[in-house]
Amino acid sequence: MLTTLALLSSMFALQNGDKDGEIQEQRYLDSELVPSPILTAAEQLKTFHLKEGYKIELVAAEPLVVDPVIAMWDEHQRLWVVEMTTYMLEPTGDAESDASCCVAVITDSDGDGVLDTRTEYLNDLILPRGIVPVKEGMLILSPPNLLLCEDTDGDLVADKRTVIKSGFEIGIASPEHAPNNMLRSLDNYIYLAKHNERWKWQDGKLSTESNYIGAQWGLAEDRYGRKFYNHNSHPMFFDKLPAHYFAGKKHDFKSEVLQQSISAQRPHPARQSFGVNRAYRSNTLDSEGFLQQWTGCCGPYVEGESVINAYNCEPCGNLIHCTSVTASGAVLEEFELLTSTDERFRPVNIFGGPEDAIYVVDMNRGLFQHKLFLTSYLREYSEKIGLDKTGSTGRIWKISKTAAAQKNVGVTPVDATPAQLVELLSHPNKWYRDTAQRLLVDGEDLSAVTIAALRNSNSIHAARTLEAHGRLKAESVLVFLESDNQQQQILGLQLMASVAAENNSQIHRAAQRIHDAGGLSAWQNTLTGGSGTATAKPAPSAPDVFMQTCASCHNTDAQGIDKLAPSLVGTAFLNGNDDILHKIITDGYKTMPPITTLNQDQRQEIIDYLRTL
Repeated sequence: MLTTLALLSSMFALQNGDKDGEIQEQRYLDSELVPSPILTAAEQLKTFHLKEGYKIELVAAEPLVVDPVIAMWDEHQRLWVVEMTTYMLEPTGDAESDASCCVAVITDSDGDGVLDTRTEYLNDLILPRGIVPVKEGMLILSPPNLLLCEDTDGDLVADKRTVIKSGFEIGIASPEHAPNNMLRSLDNYIYLAKHNERWKWQDGKLSTESNYIGAQWGLAEDRYGRKFYNHNSHPMFFDKLPAHYFAGKKHDFKSEVLQQSISAQRPHPARQSFGVNRAYRSNTLDSEGFLQQWTGCCGPYVEGESVINAYNCEPCGNLIHCTSVTASGAVLEEFELLTSTDERFRPVNIFGGPEDAIYVVDMNRGLFQHKLFLTSYLREYSEKIGLDKTGSTGRIWKISKTAAAQKNVGVTPVDATPAQLVELLSHPNKWYRDTAQRLLVDGEDLSAVTIAALRNSNSIHAARTLEAHGRLKAESVLVFLESDNQQQQILGLQLMASVAAENNSQIHRAAQRIHDAGGLSAWQNTLTGGSGTATAKPAPSAPDVFMQTCASCHNTDAQGIDKLAPSLVGTAFLNGNDDILHKIITDGYKTMPPITTLNQDQRQEIIDYLRTL
């Protein structure tokens, strides 16, 4: 007999995700529930359903990896894994502030092509959520700090760490809505999901600029550096133009001009989805109990050029979705790449590597919803079938086409000469191009031979490498401005700033032709300010404490983010008593998490700023 959780209130304390007056009606019969045990990797493999023409293979599993959330291959083809081992070990999330999470390096010790050795680079972190290689070592985002971590003796254990930037406490209080997934981009900046800055790491120092990215968890970019991202209920967006030129613009501009949504049909999971946080709502599941609304979209990844495959993880539905689109975002095909009947299959990120494949990060968890949003419905369901039990598991999977051509593998980047690295900048595999660019940018001054090779390359990566070393010339920029490809033109317009001192008349004529042809005119005026030289918009005047604590949900201008957090501009409660406003910040309000890391002066600075808007 169906019941409601209202009748079971004596069994469970109200959860943070419960909403006043909302009836959480069971969508299942207790007699039909089946336990959800922890499966081995071999057992889990049998639960997978792949689109025809694809295959899946295990890359690594526990004990090599445990609770992974991010992974990447370095230039040695070693696998670096960021692990959130303390995330929601119990419904109360009491262990989350324990400093015991790891960044691990997984290697092949005997050269047989199988990863077999785990080395803990760091093992005393709190909910780490980002990693990016730099010349000196690794930048690791571990709340409350961004750390530079160095291995000075080559044993793959960090023996030196330096706090580069602080103020990321929100990553402990609310892991779902805090900066994450650092991406070293084509333009040599570091971008983050859920963060309104982009960073430049140069000569051992970090500089910051305002940016405009509303991603929730994960961030990807295509061949031209366009950013692809998602929100939990929106499978995929991309920015048609470089977002940092529009920092400070209102949300309406972002959604109407800059951002393009890639339409997606409903998800089609392989199993009934009663274990979704708000499954009791009438529009969450279909009449047969299958998820029909996107609710946990994260970890995007894209590949391709004229046809782009945009992959989206949906861990709440235990699936990976793919939408094939044109370069302009028109949908060509849409399908579930991978579904699973294992309710613990939790794909949270996808990344590329040295083979023609995509790699899937499976956190492999039962209770997946964070405590700030967990409902009584989901807690009860999880405890009934054992989803609340943890087992220190985690998997990295590789998905490739069954009819793939011969492996398109280049020289291992760490062993490549500068000339070979220049060649890799044009490799068909994005991982080789990106890795080669990073090594050239982070390397010593370029030789005359290497500079000549880069200028003869005409590749996007070569231009960005020359720009990083201050060796870009107008002739290289002209190639992109005179291209028929709009994305190449956009790149050329951005690169103009690096050759402005040459005052090349051909450059200005080419830029004017693009302007006269229309299509980019509005953006080009913003970019050049009418002068023909690219300049970024000034940063918004919000105080640092607001940017670090509030902007990731309420936006840099406090205008809010659609379906995430409301606008704070002109709201009536700001006219209220300061003590009440301080209490809202420290205790939380409705779905807003409590923020306990700010002192009274910092809270007052936020309140005073909001009252000026």
